[in-house]
Amino acid sequence: MLLLLVVLLPKTPVYAAENTASPAEVKVNAWLGSGSEPEEKLWAPTEQILLQIEVSTNRWFTSGTQIKGIEIANVLVKQRNAFAVNYTEQENGQTWSHQRWEIALYPQASGEYVIPAATVLTQVADESGQKRSVTLMTPSMPFRVALPSAELADSKPWFAASKVQLVQDWSLKEGDVLTVGDSLVRTIKIEANDTLSVLIPHLMPMDVSPMWRAYPNSPELVDKQNRDGYVSTRQDSQTYVLQQGGEVHWPEYQLWWWNTQTGQLEQIQLEGKTLKVRHTLSSWLHYYAWHIVVFLLLATGTWLIVMGLKRYYHNHPTPLWLSFYRSLLKGEWGRCRQLLYQRLRDRKQVLALSQLSQEAELQAAALRVQTDGAKPQDFRSLWQAIRQSTSKWSKWWRLPKALPALANVEVRKSDDSA
Repeated sequence: MLLLLVVLLPKTPVYAAENTASPAEVKVNAWLGSGSEPEEKLWAPTEQILLQIEVSTNRWFTSGTQIKGIEIANVLVKQRNAFAVNYTEQENGQTWSHQRWEIALYPQASGEYVIPAATVLTQVADESGQKRSVTLMTPSMPFRVALPSAELADSKPWFAASKVQLVQDWSLKEGDVLTVGDSLVRTIKIEANDTLSVLIPHLMPMDVSPMWRAYPNSPELVDKQNRDGYVSTRQDSQTYVLQQGGEVHWPEYQLWWWNTQTGQLEQIQLEGKTLKVRHTLSSWLHYYAWHIVVFLLLATGTWLIVMGLKRYYHNHPTPLWLSFYRSLLKGEWGRCRQLLYQRLRDRKQVLALSQLSQEAELQAAALRVQTDGAKPQDFRSLWQAIRQSTSKWSKWWRLPKALPALANVEVRKSDDSA
């Protein structure tokens, strides 16, 4: 977004009407800016704009000055300094007394604004030394406000200031061990120059977490003046009561602000925190409740299945594969060979392991299982080969042959007759 310059009205003197022939003179000047000259610029939302109102007389002031009638829609108006800057200077051989008053303006949104004519009430001494009340009017002054950066068009909270400091503090001391039910306090303090405390964003929203409960404390807002100018402070804090054990995480926050001194958008990162919290017995049971329920259900289901299978196979033959692997684990090679031949007959309708496959590895394994030098891997390879070479549905639709070797005899007879 382009920055547009604002042309402000120059200091315009307004003279009080004299009802009597008195040499006493009173005048008022008004302008926008922090110095003695008007500032021609485009202001940012929430940026501090100082309205300077200067009242002067060639006599002296006999009472305080009142300024009335400065009310602008969508603009915060605050007279932060209760005292005027007093000084004297020479004009045309006369000594003039001056009072300069500052009124701070804080526009809340972009737009065109007009400062209305303000009424200035003061009292001076005339030539005879008598008090005389004087009423003056300042000129009206327009000014413009716009977003200084396109990045601020988002909904991110930000404000304008000339200097910002951010401090975070935790009530946890080094070496403290936290347990479920303990509490700790997180405090964030933001100090900014040339702004109002009510304009500083709140960085600690009401976060919700199953690990803790948050109880926000009332914010502390302070506006003061020192030798650095106008300084405002906002301090927020939340008390967290720990609800669960394990690793507990608190989020990080970002603070965006427009630096009116450098004309740049700046960001301050506020780190989060991760702490380990010890469980109590009740919090541990609550935290792992679902895990415990699932474990108990699985354990109960497994126990029921095992007991059911045990009861079933107490009255039924043990599956062939289970008997084979049991014998394999026990090193009962004779029993393993018997079960291999039984499986080979049931699945392939052959009686010799050498007829299972022509692969060299399987042929070698078939020879080794016939000797005492057989290895468990040989038995497993042959068992797997028998299973893979036969369809799992074959036993349901094909009847086993009563004499499997008869087929080989018939083949030999046909070869001899040929």
